[in-house]
Amino acid sequence: MPHIQAPRDEEALYGLGWVTAEDRLLQVTLSALNFEGRAVEVYGASSVAVDRRKCIFGTRRQAQAATEALDPQSRTLLEADCQGFNDRMASGLQASDVEPEVQDAIAACAASLGLVIDGDEERSSQPSSYGREWPGRRVEKDRLVSAAIGVWR
Repeated sequence: MPHIQAPRDEEALYGLGWVTAEDRLLQVTLSALNFEGRAVEVYGASSVAVDRRKCIFGTRRQAQAATEALDPQSRTLLEADCQGFNDRMASGLQASDVEPEVQDAIAACAASLGLVIDGDEERSSQPSSYGREWPGRRVEKDRLVSAAIGVWR
């Protein structure tokens, strides 16, 4: 099991943010889009109502207020984690830098949304996680991973 060791908590959280950009890119991207009321960009028209609620209830404003209310130490740790993530994204993360297992997870998620991943027609032709068939649209795995990276640029 990988470990992050650092002399200070802030440095450890910075390292965590850095590796999160590589190992949890899909999860962070989907969560951010959902949180911001932009899930429709990934899931299509079925998520318009959810996106609308996020905007109406001011999810982003509530999170900003909660962040501002953090005690100084917690805020410093949160900022260190975010800075590590942002620095890794700014360093030129490429699809080839993303671990193969993470690329496969991104491809599996895309397949559940109806995209046909080149070289993986079998998985892509199965019903999605929503229990229905989606029309397939062909995409290369490297392009898909690059698109996930592109959300952060």
